[in-house]
Amino acid sequence: MKSVFVATEKDDVRGSALAFIVANIYYIVQGFAGFEITPLDRVVDFMWGLGLAAIILSYATLLKDKISPYGENFKYGYYMAGILVIGSTLIDLGQAMVHSDPEAYAIDTSPTFLVVAWMIISTYYLSEGVIDNLYRYLMLLGGVFGLITTSANVFFGYDALTELPEVFQFVFLIPWLGFTFGVGLGAITAWGNKDK
Repeated sequence: MKSVFVATEKDDVRGSALAFIVANIYYIVQGFAGFEITPLDRVVDFMWGLGLAAIILSYATLLKDKISPYGENFKYGYYMAGILVIGSTLIDLGQAMVHSDPEAYAIDTSPTFLVVAWMIISTYYLSEGVIDNLYRYLMLLGGVFGLITTSANVFFGYDALTELPEVFQFVFLIPWLGFTFGVGLGAITAWGNKDK
């Protein structure tokens, strides 16, 4: 148990990335199988948010040599995006537990993911030579997909993930997998190669 509290950033991020990947695989299986286990869903939602937040926060350290002195403040964007992810996750979990009148407490946290999508797209450009190209391209695919779908929801009120016919929703699996493996495995391999 002590190792959890004294883990290196490398070990922490690799564990968080693994939790993020497992959570995304759970979402995909759940989407195809159509089951819902509310307590497990909440745990997986928390794993997803905490995993993604840890990955995003770690980019400030992982890419510190790629950020120019002019863009030094850009690393704070990673801190902000990580905090937004965990904050949004906690708000969503809190809202899910409200049983009396969920609409009275509804807070739409999707706009925060506009920032996250931009940070993931920016990471694609900054991470050349740090994250393997395959994961960078998958990350870019997932970031662009996230930016488009979140923008459609925030600016036009169109939730492409639920309002499209089921036949077309299968198409979203490709960029979602890109996001999952680009961000998740990209972080695992980049931190694995960091001190070689």
